Amino acid sequence: GHPFGDHDRTVGSSFAFAREHLVDEIYVTVTPRLIGGVEAPSILDGRGFSRRDHLKLKLVSNRRIGDELFLRYRVEY
Repeated sequence: GHPFGDHDRTVGSSFAFAREHLVDEIYVTVTPRLIGGVEAPSILDGRGFSRRDHLKLKLVSNRRIGDELFLRYRVEY
């Protein structure tokens, strides 16, 4: 299991905030590096959403600097 127990109940968990509709925007930076594995961080750590309850995002802006992409999404509840 996760070192902090029930992962989505950890203070500061982005999943807990998103589940309660407290997230307005998501900023994603895509870099030319891959990180993986079970313990690798993700945008929404926690239990996750089912297919019917998933968050819908609307791309607000994007910018490319070199090999990196900076994406800004608005969450649509």
